[in-house]
Amino acid sequence: MSRRIVLFAVVLAFAVMLFPTATFASSRNSYVRKKWGAEIRSQLKRHKIYSKTRENQIINIIAHESGGNPKARNGSCVGLLQFNNGWKHNYSNSYYKKHKIKGNNPSDDRLSAYWSIHRIVQVYKEGGDRYVARHWAATINL
Repeated sequence: MSRRIVLFAVVLAFAVMLFPTATFASSRNSYVRKKWGAEIRSQLKRHKIYSKTRENQIINIIAHESGGNPKARNGSCVGLLQFNNGWKHNYSNSYYKKHKIKGNNPSDDRLSAYWSIHRIVQVYKEGGDRYVARHWAATINL
């Protein structure tokens, strides 16, 4: 029995060494889907642009950019989608209510997971895959 466990551990270790991105990406994607999937789906449907492909693309982008952490930071880029300073706004609570964005607005909207999801859905609506690929070119291959 212990030989099987050792053999399994060795095979698993080699799989992780050979395919690290695939191994960790799937667990990251499942976390993001569980944590933010309902909000992504809701925003896509609210803007009448829902498709399972878009939902999966947004989940993949979030998983790659922040691992699902709305407080993630990478230099000047922050939030779920790692928006840079060019995206920084300080919208009022009335903006959040008008656009049906959950939560209260922080001092930097990029740190609001709900604003981030709202914003990427707007990018899809305004320019489709081309706009999303332009903003997150390093993350996705549309």
